[in-house]
Amino acid sequence: MNLLPIELFTRYVDTNSMAAQPLPEIKRTPLESLLLQIKSTRPDADVRDYLSKALDPPQVKAIETAWATLRLLGAVEVREGKNELSAKLTPLGCHLAMIPVDLRLAKVSFVVFGYAVLSSCILIAIVVSLVDARSRCYIPLS
Repeated sequence: MNLLPIELFTRYVDTNSMAAQPLPEIKRTPLESLLLQIKSTRPDADVRDYLSKALDPPQVKAIETAWATLRLLGAVEVREGKNELSAKLTPLGCHLAMIPVDLRLAKVSFVVFGYAVLSSCILIAIVVSLVDARSRCYIPLS
């Protein structure tokens, strides 16, 4: 049985529209989730030093912005006398690190857990995470 290669893109699209190399995954994923994963596996690590060892490290300003978001969400707490980027995870941060959705949506799910609106909140979180503005694939709601 002979198999023929099938091209999914025309040669014009391949040469003129597509990048020669795809964008590295570390630059495509939200840094907040990545920082939580690092802190959950290496609690004492300084995330800036840890990410600086990557092949394509994110910008320092982006790391600091993502870290500020984690502090606003209450996912990390700074130890006194320690570097801010070597803070430890809060119990909420440990739970958020396990959920593969946007951290803001995951926090909303945890906050409304005690109320009778949890199922509605989870439905909203699912819909919002499926129709992500950064994605090129949109799922129609109809």
